Amino acid sequence: MITPTTSARRALPRLAVALALGTLLAGCSSLLGGDGGDRDRSTIYAPDPRVEANPAWPHADWQLMLSPPTAARMIDSFRIAVRPIPAELQVYRGASWSKTPTDMLQDTVLRTLEDSGHISAVARQGAGITADYKLVI
Repeated sequence: MITPTTSARRALPRLAVALALGTLLAGCSSLLGGDGGDRDRSTIYAPDPRVEANPAWPHADWQLMLSPPTAARMIDSFRIAVRPIPAELQVYRGASWSKTPTDMLQDTVLRTLEDSGHISAVARQGAGITADYKLVI
């Protein structure tokens, strides 16, 4: 005959309580709108701007490092901020950016400088290059 150990006898009621609480919480989620049917749909925008390099840009034989851009926290978020009138700032409901605006700006500047071919090396800060100059945005 197999008899449970003392630790197993103590663990069984705890397991039963945990399962009962989990079941109750799952049932309550439908009362709180957890079924997903009533939620507003959200749209995520991922702009990918391309800036064409001007062939007249001068060539540089130095390396450039881009430091991460900084911006006010209210503006630098995944929420899309708009200014309908000069003294009012609002965010679009149900819409967001795929990246923060500062990340999108850094990606665009980096891609433009790389694609131009006019600078010998361009990279983000921490990429491992020994840059001659640092661009702070």
